[in-house]
Parts: sequence; structure tokens; C-alpha cells
Amino acid sequence: MSWKWFGVKTLYRTRAVGRPKDVDENFDPDATLLEERVVLIRARNFDEAIEKAEEEARIYVNTPHGGNAYAQRVVQRYLRVSDAYELFEPPGSRREVYSRTWVVPKSVGDSELAQQCFGTSEPPRAVRAKFLDAQFIQSLTKRQSRR
Repeated sequence: MSWKWFGVKTLYRTRAVGRPKDVDENFDPDATLLEERVVLIRARNFDEAIEKAEEEARIYVNTPHGGNAYAQRVVQRYLRVSDAYELFEPPGSRREVYSRTWVVPKSVGDSELAQQCFGTSEPPRAVRAKFLDAQFIQSLTKRQSRR
């Protein structure tokens, strides 16, 4: 059996745990982060691609993450949801790496579909700081101030 390329989408939920310090107006105690990732996997079939992507997902969520800007621990959880797409051409620039289609009633508006697929508008950058490593934020801030 020949090896093929697959784009495999996996889903994650991230939350901050522990008592926050130095809370500001951007801190939202109820916010969690939902992340969809598409990774390229080389496998012989769909089942093997999913298996490899799930292993990659376990590694991803167990990668150490420093504390956030509020001195909380940030924890990721793989939601054990995945979907694979076989690439019909080798990976390269402008190549499709993932595609999913589904049937929806014509009564569902385009904006509702977009919201279901992509969520609501992005929260302000400061709110996302709850999920980012504090050292990363500091290095990013330093780079921006040098410009």
C-alpha cells in the first residue's frame, strides 16, 4: 500500500486555572479558547492518518506551557474530535490541505453559517493574553516596541 498525504483537523479547548493575579479590565473569568488545528500527516489510509494525528494531539496538549499574564496555569485538552482529508497532490504552495462539505437548509443564512464555522468576531487581543505564555507576550511586546 502506498503512502499518502492527509490534512487532519483536530479540536482543542484551552482554559486558565488557578487564582489570577493583577486582574485588569480585559480579564474574563469565564472565557475559554477553542482551537481547530489542521496538521499534515503521511499515512497509508484514513484510519492510520487519524491514529497518527491523535498521537500528535496528545503531544501537542502535553507540551509545557508557562503561566499566563495573570500568573495562572494554562491547560489544553484534546476534545477527541478529528476529521481527515486526503490530499490528491503532494503538499506545496497553493495546495488544498483540508476540505469538508455538508448539506444545510437553504433557509440558513450565509452569516449564520459563517458564525457556526468561524465563531463570533475575534475578542480583543488583550483578552487572548489569558491563554498565552507570559514570556511569549513579553518578547512580543519588546519586538513591537523596537519598531
